[in-house]
Amino acid sequence: MKNYFNDVTTYLRSSLIKISWASLCLMLSISGPFGTYSDMGLLERTAFWSLITSVAFVVACLIKAIVWRIFPNQVPVVINLITTLSFTAVFVPITFVISNWWADGAFNPNFPFALASVLVLSISLCLAMIRQLLGWDHLAKRDEEPTDFVPRLLDRTPQFAGQKIRRLTVDDHSVEIFFCSGEHTRLRMRFSDAVREMDGVDGFYIHRSHWVAKEAVQSMSRGNGRYFVTLNDGTVLPVGRTYKPNLDYLAAE
Repeated sequence: MKNYFNDVTTYLRSSLIKISWASLCLMLSISGPFGTYSDMGLLERTAFWSLITSVAFVVACLIKAIVWRIFPNQVPVVINLITTLSFTAVFVPITFVISNWWADGAFNPNFPFALASVLVLSISLCLAMIRQLLGWDHLAKRDEEPTDFVPRLLDRTPQFAGQKIRRLTVDDHSVEIFFCSGEHTRLRMRFSDAVREMDGVDGFYIHRSHWVAKEAVQSMSRGNGRYFVTLNDGTVLPVGRTYKPNLDYLAAE
């Protein structure tokens, strides 16, 4: 539970999240959708939509943290789809409860529950597509990662205490761990478990056999119809097409 709380607070501290929240609050307060423009004054409208938006962001960040921990080795498209569907299922009922409480039990929506669900789902899917295309998922947490964070995987290698991990590579039933110092070691464990124990470090799959720390990525190139990444130690690794969206932030920076 503590890990989920840390994930959520990390997401919410992001400057991108704060700007998005403020912009959405302002837009909804001024436009007054779903009848709130005629039923509420500006101040009440602002308070109402600020509450709804705040709940939406907290719920979204919590679901995102849970989904990423349950499915650490899934591709971004699947992660975004699961997150979006889960968010819709949780957020729409909460919105109706808050609206009824706000109206002191006199909430009489001029749109049915099903339509509200379709609207939220449609908007969420569009936002997920935009985030993925622009690489915002990585930008949102890039400047929020603690620089002194120690991943759980290092607990298995006390001889390398204090060192930073550059990348992980699967080799049969073992995982090779490459450190920024140039040293490397091997652990007999599942690759997905090793990646899960890198929680808290900004990194991602680039291939089903390779995980890299984001700060180690120097550039991405293409040759003979395939994509490759070059790390800051000169290592060149293949990029699976399925995992290429994880590197699209390079084009956004």
